[in-house]
Amino acid sequence: MWIELIIFSMYNEELEALKQFNGIGVTLVSALVIVGTFLMLEVIDWINKIPLQTQIYETENEYGYGDKDGPSEWVKKFPLAGGSVQSPINIDTAIAASVEFCDPLVWENYDKIPLSMTVTNTRHTVQLTGQWPVGSEPRIHGGALGNKSYVFQYAFFRWGASDYEGSEHTVDYEQYPLEMQLQHINTSNPNDIVFLSFLFEISRKDNFALEPMFCKLFEISFPGLSTWIYPFPLSNIHSPISHDYYTYYGSLTNPPCTENILWVIFPEPIGISSRQIDYLRKLHGDEGRISINSRPVQPLNNREIYFYGQTAFDFKQ
Repeated sequence: MWIELIIFSMYNEELEALKQFNGIGVTLVSALVIVGTFLMLEVIDWINKIPLQTQIYETENEYGYGDKDGPSEWVKKFPLAGGSVQSPINIDTAIAASVEFCDPLVWENYDKIPLSMTVTNTRHTVQLTGQWPVGSEPRIHGGALGNKSYVFQYAFFRWGASDYEGSEHTVDYEQYPLEMQLQHINTSNPNDIVFLSFLFEISRKDNFALEPMFCKLFEISFPGLSTWIYPFPLSNIHSPISHDYYTYYGSLTNPPCTENILWVIFPEPIGISSRQIDYLRKLHGDEGRISINSRPVQPLNNREIYFYGQTAFDFKQ
């Protein structure tokens, strides 16, 4: 705002000076001054809308992953953490109930490039967000989700201190070095939440799709920082999967650990380099570097795990 006031002041001074002269060029010069002034104001307004580096800081839900404030202590502040339907869990493929010939998952707009994309150090994890034109937001329906449509909100990342740990969910007790969790909400009921979980394994090659995020992590080294990244479609990370996934009902994996969350787990891991994951471990939270931000697996407590294999579409083929 102060820049705008200076420009208006300059404009008024110029206009006063022009009044001292007479001639054909005065009207033209005045017009140019007016046009130039408003063009500068438009540029300033556009710059102010660019989310270059802002402060986003959590002020509630105080928790951590250390000995004093870690997962084993959460229940003292967050009673829901002691519930019987908690996440994450181990996906025991041997006991999963098979659901065959169901409708395929339908992915919409995951191939659309967002208008902008940002990453934020929430002091516990990295949060990836995007802004799409109204009506072009990524959404998913079908399969285990039925007729309900869920819109993408955020992506969160979970990692550990080494390349042999980090994912919150395990598959047949195998843990992976990284897990990406995509939060979606029901367009008709914002309390109806679905998480899509993708697991990552170490590869010699970098993950090219996520490199726009990793190459900017140094700009959010400290808690609360947020910066824009080069926007890319979410389908770059993984092409849409119509079947071969697991589902179960659980909770948020961090406080307040709210239950009745549907989890969709894609067991086929995605490749990522050790170098890229190490960038995540260099980020700082309130108590130093975030070397680990994953909650241990929770008891299944007689819950059902479902495997959605061959779809009705595959059957018709």
